[in-house]
Amino acid sequence: MIIPIGLLIRAISAAQDAQTQSDMAASSRMYDQHRGQQWAHLLWEACSNERACLVVLADNDWNDCTFDGVRLFHLRGRSSLSLEAGGYRGNGGGAQGQGPHGFVGVFPGRHVVTTVCNGYAATMTMALHPGEAYCLRLNHARAEWTICPRGETERIVDLFSKNELPLLPYNQTIATPLLQREAPRTVKGALDGCLGQLKQVRASILANNRGGTLHHTTLAGNALLGVPLENYAPITAYVGFEAFELAGKGKLREAWELLQAGLYVLPDNPTLLSALGQFQLGVGEKEHGRAALRRALEREAGLDADLRARTETLLSS
Repeated sequence: MIIPIGLLIRAISAAQDAQTQSDMAASSRMYDQHRGQQWAHLLWEACSNERACLVVLADNDWNDCTFDGVRLFHLRGRSSLSLEAGGYRGNGGGAQGQGPHGFVGVFPGRHVVTTVCNGYAATMTMALHPGEAYCLRLNHARAEWTICPRGETERIVDLFSKNELPLLPYNQTIATPLLQREAPRTVKGALDGCLGQLKQVRASILANNRGGTLHHTTLAGNALLGVPLENYAPITAYVGFEAFELAGKGKLREAWELLQAGLYVLPDNPTLLSALGQFQLGVGEKEHGRAALRRALEREAGLDADLRARTETLLSS
């Protein structure tokens, strides 16, 4: 499960030293002075305030891991995070159980982690909401990431609150390399780029062009990577409105495909899950609809009181 931890992040960010900020500022000088400083400041603030997030990668193999396109060459070994009734136990003892177990100070927005297991890539895309704890565990045999259940996530956050969970600072480990290699970007540019691709997704769906649908859906997601986003409303509003507009015209397949594309861009987004559940209930797929609504309610971060009330009403109908 996923739970908000904004106050804990604030405590961590307050402890970050001045050297990190200096490193970010030095990286920004590689670009045009004015825009580069704006971009560096945007990333720094998003990684350092109480709205930053925690991402735990339990049992990750750091030997071949990439986060947000940054290969972590300096890390080796496996992060064994075993949670027992008495607290944290490192499997096998020694350094193997000491972490790091993920990242602290991750800005809200779309992120992707890929770890190679036995020649197969295990990839998970996440769309973090402000002040969120997102805990994953890697199944090496299946090369698959799974979201930790609620109880396990609560124990992980408890360890974090006690400063007993070794984590990497996202700011230094990932954000600084991003500054060094990518041109400055803006939140507006990322959202506009994503919406432009989603409009192409809709057109491709209506033309029954499956290749075009996949292509533009992928580009829509890529437009958001590496940019701090505290609000996904422009994306969810477009997808939700257009999907129900299509459904109202009897284009049920097209509406469902557009909702699925939206959930590819913003995985497990509660607004889109609620919309999907409402759509499925409306077409008689009661079991699938209720499952989508329950998933929306399980995602506490990003679920405001109004959306929760509407989703609960739909679930009880």
